[in-house]
Amino acid sequence: MVHLAFPSVAERHHWIEEGIATYVEPIARVQAGILDPFKMWSDLIRDLPQGLPKPGDQGLDVTHTWGRTYWGGALFCLLADVEIRQRTHNQKGLEHALRGILAAGGNITEDWPLERALRVGTKPPERPFWRISMRG
Repeated sequence: MVHLAFPSVAERHHWIEEGIATYVEPIARVQAGILDPFKMWSDLIRDLPQGLPKPGDQGLDVTHTWGRTYWGGALFCLLADVEIRQRTHNQKGLEHALRGILAAGGNITEDWPLERALRVGTKPPERPFWRISMRG
């Protein structure tokens, strides 16, 4: 479901689409009460190193291995989440950026440059997330 709430980006940026899903889905399961938080964090700690660059790595946009795509993208999302929380004194997190992107019409049916999604995600939504219809 996470994939539906983020715009399609260029193939070279596929890591952001997979990374968001890899990072956000277990958090959503914890929030829904169907996954233990300890299990989520232990799995994250165990699996995130698969996304670290290896010798010869050319960055997330170029190195399209499974680990870099899914776990490198998830690591990017974790670091973005931490940065947002630090800058807002824990008042906002990555979920607020993702809601802003969706509120601006960024969903799987739309093709956006990655730069647009990142820019839109840093702005507060023009209207509350819960008031958006399916047609935006």
